[in-house]
Amino acid sequence: MGVLLLTLIYGLAQCVRRRNPAREETDSSSLAKSHFLAMMSHEIRTPLNAILGILELQIKQNARTQHAQPMLEVAHDAAKDLLVLVSDVLDISRIESGHMTLESSAQELVSLTRSVVQLFEEASVQKQLAIHFSVVGGERCPVQIDPWRYKQILSNLVSNAIKFTHEGEIRITLAHHPAETQRVAVSLTVIDSGPGIAPEHQARLFTPFTQFCSRENGAQNGSGLGLAICRALCELMSGELILASTPGKGTCVTLHLTLPASNKPQPVQRSLTVGAGSTAGGKRVLIVDDYRPSLLLLRHQLELLGHQVTQAESAEEALAKWHAQRFDYILMDCNMPQVDGFQLARTIRFQEQQRAIFPATLLGCTAIAESDIIEECKNAGMDGCLFKPCSQQEIAQWII
Repeated sequence: MGVLLLTLIYGLAQCVRRRNPAREETDSSSLAKSHFLAMMSHEIRTPLNAILGILELQIKQNARTQHAQPMLEVAHDAAKDLLVLVSDVLDISRIESGHMTLESSAQELVSLTRSVVQLFEEASVQKQLAIHFSVVGGERCPVQIDPWRYKQILSNLVSNAIKFTHEGEIRITLAHHPAETQRVAVSLTVIDSGPGIAPEHQARLFTPFTQFCSRENGAQNGSGLGLAICRALCELMSGELILASTPGKGTCVTLHLTLPASNKPQPVQRSLTVGAGSTAGGKRVLIVDDYRPSLLLLRHQLELLGHQVTQAESAEEALAKWHAQRFDYILMDCNMPQVDGFQLARTIRFQEQQRAIFPATLLGCTAIAESDIIEECKNAGMDGCLFKPCSQQEIAQWII
């Protein structure tokens, strides 16, 4: 089934690429195609979320089991590769069909960048690579930017650096300074000590579906979409992405952006006020999802973090349990049938005001990796949004 879905998505991407401008489809057809891509993303990423999360938990719980550990790690890496492939094909289809949009908001860029780098520390340790992050221009850089797409670019660059570097280090530098009135010039540089890339291959790396063949093992890695997507996203931000590499001396990729300054940055990590339902043994968390594997995974992730978990498989069941007991956090799937997470959040916020009770922290969970989902969550009264698949580390940044 997974192979058939990937073939279908790839075929759609190729159709979008080859279409004749003289035979452009109607707006309704274009919107239908965009909706199809979003739903396809949701349908594939939802089970992948469960697979990745359960494998992650098993790896941690079986760390001392000599025979099981290598097999679990291989399965986990394969599932991550599949997720990247699915996401990349969907993204390039949206970009080439003109459906990729940005949703800018106030962000503190240093904290945002540091939070992404921290997610790769474990991967760098596993390969015995040093990873360094430095800032030039001060520890605060409040700007207006699409946080989801910025993190996507940075994650891709750091992931590539780790993948192709077998010894040495990865250096990430964020430099910023005022450019003009209410504008900030930003340069993000990722440098690795990997094998480097021959000049004749460098330009081709930004062509979709072009793979880099490593001289060390002759293997082609990835779908050949990552850098093409990064450059396209950078151009959507009116920026520039530059690659410089010398065989045998490593690679340097630099992102140049000029962004609107912001006076109201949104922190990446927050210290949240504890609600009335909290206990010394952890927070009381209600999780809501119609997909049982996701419920099982999220429950185990939260319980391992020391929290008390109650689960519900529908918005109606969640409301009944919320009426009977107070919760510090409510995590809800955004795309449930009948009453979705957005409607559930609005209902809870309305009833909190009507009953004058302490508000719970509401977090949306979605497999539709679109930046405008964050704004939709905010408009529904949620405090944040988690994109599936989410690791235990990402959950811990919110449930504190």
